[in-house]
Amino acid sequence: MSKGCNNSGLSTWMAEQLRYMAVFEAWQINLMISIVAAIVTEFVSNTATANILVPILRELSISLCRNPIHLGKQAPFLYFYFKYIGIK
Repeated sequence: MSKGCNNSGLSTWMAEQLRYMAVFEAWQINLMISIVAAIVTEFVSNTATANILVPILRELSISLCRNPIHLGKQAPFLYFYFKYIGIK
């Protein structure tokens, strides 16, 4: 799925649509990403959520001139968190 996001240009398009997030501080962006990931995992499996969000977050961090690790770590972290506390 992550290759599909990259090859189709979805991750780049989403990152361009979310460029307005540059006005927020890093902790606010991480909070928004965490909330979105938590909501998406209610409808889609945790693995699919991580596979879709990581390429989008990588492109978003590049467009915001931030370290990709800081934004990209949120989706896999939430995947393991929800998996081990028993959600889905």
